[in-house]
Amino acid sequence: VNIPAFTPGTFYPVTATFTVINPSLPVDFTLRVASTYHGIFIRVRCSSALNTFSGRATAVNATIAGTNATLVDTGPLPAEGGFITVSLASANVLGGALTTSLLTATTQGAGDQSRSQATVQNLFLTVGGNIITSDIVAESSQCTCTAGGPICEGSIFANLRINGVSIGITGQPNQTVNLPGGGFVVINEQTVTGTGQMRAITANGLHVSIPAEADVIISSAHSDIVCATTQ
Repeated sequence: VNIPAFTPGTFYPVTATFTVINPSLPVDFTLRVASTYHGIFIRVRCSSALNTFSGRATAVNATIAGTNATLVDTGPLPAEGGFITVSLASANVLGGALTTSLLTATTQGAGDQSRSQATVQNLFLTVGGNIITSDIVAESSQCTCTAGGPICEGSIFANLRINGVSIGITGQPNQTVNLPGGGFVVINEQTVTGTGQMRAITANGLHVSIPAEADVIISSAHSDIVCATTQ
């Protein structure tokens, strides 16, 4: 950049344009500014534009008659992403009202995607005079940065019986089955929030709600992402 002569003690604005080849990496370089009589060096540092993440997966979060049991919880995913997984071989809690075999929970974030999954095998739940069983309840959620902005979605893999009756699972969000005597079960319960470059989803495999008696969530997967720019 050529700078014309100007009066000492005054300022002359200069704009320098450079191209970053890989925007996922930080930039660190030095500019040399020189004149006939003086030379100075200016160090320029630019932080990289990165997506940020959040996520959490919990196999069981059950409250029955005022007593809570939370099983296999990854805790929150750091903003920089990473990978967290936890598991438990089996569970028998709340006085035997809820039993399972293997429980797992995983949350992760990297690149342009955050993803969480929770799985409960051989679920047995008795609540409000109802018996709810399933060989497996596996719920996953993911959020992805795309050219059109961030998108989130959830999905379920499960089989389910309520009071001995097989329930056909549609795979659509928020499928609801009413329970005799009051209450309901929401299958593949999904809540999506966010605007602009941020989106979040919480997806629950099963949500059993009986007013004043029970609130039970099986296989909960939360994901969210803040996209640095459109991809």
